[in-house]
Amino acid sequence: MQILLNQFQISTGADVEDISRAWSRFSEYLIDHELASHVSALNDRISTSDFDSDEDNVHTHCAMIYFENAEQASRAWQTIEKKIEPLASLHREVMRLVESPSFTFWGNEE
Repeated sequence: MQILLNQFQISTGADVEDISRAWSRFSEYLIDHELASHVSALNDRISTSDFDSDEDNVHTHCAMIYFENAEQASRAWQTIEKKIEPLASLHREVMRLVESPSFTFWGNEE
């Protein structure tokens, strides 16, 4: 299993409903086309929690994309990188609604 952690803030002029709709469309495509095994909902950061110790991180939201293996993750990346439609448009819509995105990739090397 490999996981892409996406952290971001919502763009000025956008709201949670906008990004939630765009994220849902993007997520559905990934899963329907076997480019991800699971995608989380959007999550709000709870910076007041005792668990949250990352004082340097200014991101207010996150979501995760889960891949079965490195091959599936690579297929998803290549589809986006090569701007293959309709995934490219769905990805651009999500990216238009976020600011300061940060991506970290987690899992076991396969």
